Amino acid sequence: MKQSFNTSKLYYGFPIFILGYQDRNFGHNITTCSSSYSLGD
Repeated sequence: MKQSFNTSKLYYGFPIFILGYQDRNFGHNITTCSSSYSLGD
């Protein structure tokens, strides 16, 4: 689901990398990660 939000800081998601791991409950999992982000409070 795509959701817009207001923030006082810049978010940039470059580069993106893939993170994979294995656990006992769900087996193999894969997700994307960004090199940095800052959403502010």
